[in-house]
Amino acid sequence: MNSDGEHRLMLAVLKTAIYDYLQGSDSQTREGHRLSVEVGAWMSEKSTAAGAFAYEEVCESLGIDPDRLRERLSLLANQSMVLRLRSSPVGSADQARAAL
Repeated sequence: MNSDGEHRLMLAVLKTAIYDYLQGSDSQTREGHRLSVEVGAWMSEKSTAAGAFAYEEVCESLGIDPDRLRERLSLLANQSMVLRLRSSPVGSADQARAAL
């Protein structure tokens, strides 16, 4: 069983990862996107991470189903991207050409 300190640390790691993943999926900065990709790799079913702070281990230690959380976060990230695209103003043809 984990000590209270280990539990709090695992919870902090997971909360930070979730924040970085969701913020980064909607980020237009290189750093935000990089963090999101790193967290996505950490959460990936194909991740080779092992040890106490591997995604699966953190989730299971906190009583969280890692597959369900992975699915929900992916859904939230995709919804966020769709909402951002929908709210983007459509520019004129001249603006589109100028961007090229």
